[in-house]
Amino acid sequence: MIVGVGLAAAVAYVWWPPRPRWSAATASWLVGCAVLALALSPIVDEPAHGSFAVHMGQHLLVIFVAAPLLALGQPLRRWLAATPVRHRTPRTGAYVAASTAGLVGVLYLTHLPPFYDAALTDARLHALEHGAYLVVGLAFWMTVAQVDPMPGRAGHGHRIAALLVLMPCMGCLLYTSPSPR
Repeated sequence: MIVGVGLAAAVAYVWWPPRPRWSAATASWLVGCAVLALALSPIVDEPAHGSFAVHMGQHLLVIFVAAPLLALGQPLRRWLAATPVRHRTPRTGAYVAASTAGLVGVLYLTHLPPFYDAALTDARLHALEHGAYLVVGLAFWMTVAQVDPMPGRAGHGHRIAALLVLMPCMGCLLYTSPSPR
């Protein structure tokens, strides 16, 4: 079902509203959809239940491969182009600090032992976890890459700082996560 929704979104993205079909943004969006479909497909999901490394690799595919590719596909620009002119300016923006804090917060929350254990046994909670990773990953990468029209655009220093803050947090997460089973 997730793959079907993803493919429908990809087709809608490419052909609505009409525009040149093959651009770098379109290719990025389609590859991002393909990576997301692969990460959530049984090919990766089945082995992820038995292997901690595959399970974490699945999460990394969603956050650090699919989300940046989808962000480079300029989804906000496409969605705003389909709205009436008076609504084309986003009312709120995603700022570098908020998106970085959101990504780090979701990563730490989902790796707390109670949530982590519950997500291993409840497929719906695990799907919700993947959805949260995609949303915060997309917000983070849209902000860092600044490919969409967002208010409050940050300078290069702020965006580099966000990446430099995220990496040690990811390293610390490895030491604070529950041990693999």
